[in-house]
Amino acid sequence: MSIEHLHRIFSPSSMAILGAGDTPGRNILANLLSGGFKGRLYPVCREGQEVAGLQVWPDFKSIVDSVDLAVLAVSFDRLPAAVDACGQAGIRSALIPARAPPRQGGFEQIATQARYAGVRLIGPRSWGIVNPWVNLNAALGREMPLRGQLAVISQSAAICAAVLDLSLSKQIGLSQLIGLGDMLDIDCADVLDYMATHSGVRAILIHLEQIINVRKFISAARAASRIKPVVVLKTGRAQPDDPGAVTPTARLIHTDAIYDAAFKRAGIIRVDTVGDLFDCGDLLSKQPRPRGSNLAIISNARSPGIMAVDFLYERDLQPTALSPDTLAALDRILLSSWNRQNPIIIRGELSAETYRQLMEVCQAAPEIDGTLIIVAPQFLSNPLEVAGLVTSAVSVRLKPVFAVWLGGKGLEAGRRVLDEAGIPTYDAPETAVRAFLHLNDYDHNLKLLQQIPRKMPERFVINQARARKIIDSALQREMPLLTRLESLSLLEAYDLPTVSAEVARNTEEVLNLADRWGYPVTLMPLARHIGNVSAAGKSGTELHDAADVRTAMLRHLECSRAYPPGAETTDVVVQPAIGRPDFEFRLASRLVSPFGPVILFGCGGIGTEVIMDQAIGLPPLNRLLAGRILEQTRLYRILKDRQGLPPACTPALEEFLSNFSHLITDFPEICEMEISSLLAVGGRVFAATAQAVIAPAQSPSPMHLIISAYPDEYETKAVTKAGVHLFIRPIKPEDAPLLQELWSSLSPRTLYYRFSSPGKTLTPELLVRLTQIDYDREIALIALDTTGSGDRMLGVARLIGQPGDNKAEFAIVIGDPWQGLGVGAKLLSCLAAIALRRKIKNLWGLVLKENRAMLELGRRLGWTLIPDDDPSQVFLQLNLSAVEAPEILDAFGKD
Repeated sequence: MSIEHLHRIFSPSSMAILGAGDTPGRNILANLLSGGFKGRLYPVCREGQEVAGLQVWPDFKSIVDSVDLAVLAVSFDRLPAAVDACGQAGIRSALIPARAPPRQGGFEQIATQARYAGVRLIGPRSWGIVNPWVNLNAALGREMPLRGQLAVISQSAAICAAVLDLSLSKQIGLSQLIGLGDMLDIDCADVLDYMATHSGVRAILIHLEQIINVRKFISAARAASRIKPVVVLKTGRAQPDDPGAVTPTARLIHTDAIYDAAFKRAGIIRVDTVGDLFDCGDLLSKQPRPRGSNLAIISNARSPGIMAVDFLYERDLQPTALSPDTLAALDRILLSSWNRQNPIIIRGELSAETYRQLMEVCQAAPEIDGTLIIVAPQFLSNPLEVAGLVTSAVSVRLKPVFAVWLGGKGLEAGRRVLDEAGIPTYDAPETAVRAFLHLNDYDHNLKLLQQIPRKMPERFVINQARARKIIDSALQREMPLLTRLESLSLLEAYDLPTVSAEVARNTEEVLNLADRWGYPVTLMPLARHIGNVSAAGKSGTELHDAADVRTAMLRHLECSRAYPPGAETTDVVVQPAIGRPDFEFRLASRLVSPFGPVILFGCGGIGTEVIMDQAIGLPPLNRLLAGRILEQTRLYRILKDRQGLPPACTPALEEFLSNFSHLITDFPEICEMEISSLLAVGGRVFAATAQAVIAPAQSPSPMHLIISAYPDEYETKAVTKAGVHLFIRPIKPEDAPLLQELWSSLSPRTLYYRFSSPGKTLTPELLVRLTQIDYDREIALIALDTTGSGDRMLGVARLIGQPGDNKAEFAIVIGDPWQGLGVGAKLLSCLAAIALRRKIKNLWGLVLKENRAMLELGRRLGWTLIPDDDPSQVFLQLNLSAVEAPEILDAFGKD
């Protein structure tokens, strides 16, 4: 839903409290008054009740002024009528703090009434809303936190209360504290969207018990984390997994690991405790991002310094090695009174000025990404002076600086000095290091979000019809398990290399296949992979000559008598041996509610379940994302570091995972797909065994994914009136080089018309933002000339809107050499067609009056020109509810 009016909920100028004469309404009103809320307050309660000396109103409709937010502090059975009363009085948002559980069907009745009345809801069972910047305490907690830049969102009233208490005890300010409760309407994704663009919020902290709409949440989180840090405490790690997996590898996919993968994909930092949530958020809101994990530790006592180092080692890290230049600079300051390594252990008491000099050296050292200073009281007679000089040394911070001030009240004044200067202080070395590593995780996740995939040769050829035929055949015969041959054929349809396999009915046919392929060959009883999935995971023994084949077939005939009823067969599956594999991996996917398909990659062979060397990923994948999954496994990292993997194997694995992702993206009927033996042989990768489980799709592709897939339905070919042949499609991350080339063709005039600035620079960050988009939120169409030896981008058009809104902004830029040739008209028509499909009613854009070509194009396409308050620009608008232009309706075919 739209977030357009959420500011009226989180920063209201007027409030009405229904049930203000009873608990909890009376308590919330008291908190509003004691907190100093400056807006208008309207208690609504029974006649004759006196409430805090304020005028009492009998109902919402009797209030003559407009009301931004209503608090519905009444019992559940009165809520539907209360929501209806809000709608009739023109109140569009309400907070529901009701605590008692509703009767059966109560939630649905409230939600239905809210939709009908056009009222947005926070709750039910919400802890409330606190915004200290406007003195708003519409919550169950009595105290008001300090003003700060941390926004905290939680479903739990207990966590909200704990966060409020922590913020007061640690003297850490908040921007917002929001208790969402049952999230009947406004959910975490809505609040994330709002906080992402809020200028008073530098970091967003979230506690989650459940995610109702995972796709919506991940979309909001991906957008927000590109702007500011998002930290999540997701409780419920011990919740049982769905036991319904059929294939062995699919049983290794656990729900909590999926959450980890989803959060990482969205750029979110995950923490384990409420304390971590707060410490991490405080550091993120005050400190710059580190360039890496190289931490310098300064300590005036040995043991605390070693404790910090131990914590690093537990996480496979170590303090950075100090360069010769840094060692020399420290020698000049400390002379012989230090250990000449990191951690920098200071022996004896030093002056406050010395601490300042140490901090300056660490800040200037290129090998150091962050500095932790640990101070123990026994060697410090002037802690306040030290704190002041440390603050002055890092007044301009390019790297994170944080402190551990060990001790009690004697060091409290120093802590306040550091806190006021934006230097977080912690009670223990481990806590401080953990916070720094979370900060580094955020930087790492952000860099991953901003990486540009390399352009690879387009070798991917799919046969979707072949795959569809295999799946439909299984659905028609109501056989959820595909045979081994069918499963391998399904992979082959998506250009996934497999080891050839054929069925032989007797010894003679096996010998004929061996003669055709050459020895060695392997064979496996057909019944093993039809009736027994767990036995289908291993290839048969290699047979090197005709004698081996005859011996194996005799053994097979003897064993076949023991097969269960219905599985008796003398048929065998025969495969050529592809040579001794370099390494064996395994790959699988499984549909897991509410995440959709989940991919697992890991070590293959015997003992997989014991070794547990595996990584989880979420489709859709490109080669860059596939490479990240590989790098999460220990086996791959070891092989890569020791050059034990042929150089060609890495791109082959990346391509295999990417194509595998395409397959499960296109066919939501694939409940499970296991490749238990994925062989790396001489720089190539082959699926030797495969097993697929099929069922009717619960939702169409690609809506079964939680991350929006590339919308190939928006691809089209067009010819402009000037005869230019175009291939129009959505932009991809791999298009970054093409966009750079287009940018170089833009004249200062064109840049000025598009960005109101003639010198707009295409920075790496901007390039990523323009090419890596969330297709659920925006669309960027590119016009390509594919007639030459390589693709050339001629122009780009964008559709940008707020989530859930029915209006969207457009933007377009065409390279100077191709202006006036009809490229812009084709792009705009396609953009309008997409807007129609997405139920957008109004398209608009701001155009400079000087840009006569764009204004003329708008007139020709039937757009309306509306004067703006700024006389230098004009609104160009298209009402899509009344559009009849054939070129728009037919851009991708009529719906």
